[in-house]
Amino acid sequence: MYNRFVVNLQQTGCHLVVLAGNHDSVATLNESRDILAFLNTTVVASAGHAPQYLYRRDGTPGAVLCPIPFLRPRDIITSQAGLSGNEKQQHLLGAITDYYQQQYQEACKLRGDGDQTLPVIATGHLTTSAQ
Repeated sequence: MYNRFVVNLQQTGCHLVVLAGNHDSVATLNESRDILAFLNTTVVASAGHAPQYLYRRDGTPGAVLCPIPFLRPRDIITSQAGLSGNEKQQHLLGAITDYYQQQYQEACKLRGDGDQTLPVIATGHLTTSAQ
């Protein structure tokens, strides 16, 4: 069903961006990444992808995308011994905040001095904290 959707979407001329969620296998998504690139599809399985332009049908930039998948703790923080559960949670939340800030700054650099009205779109996976 997934592959059929990707193939059928080609008729529309849309660029598809597939982002990993917390139940997705990074390895499985990465297996198809190179093949799907030929089908106008970007697969983002883990943290570390730079912001990119999303183009209009006429080929001009329509937006800058910060393609942020589910952020797995091992991808954005280093485990530290001796921290309490609350301290670990705060450390992770700080790392998520820093990651989004870094992505936004990189998106603004990509946008440059050109069209400042070009929107920056950041994707994400809901993370909540009971405080």
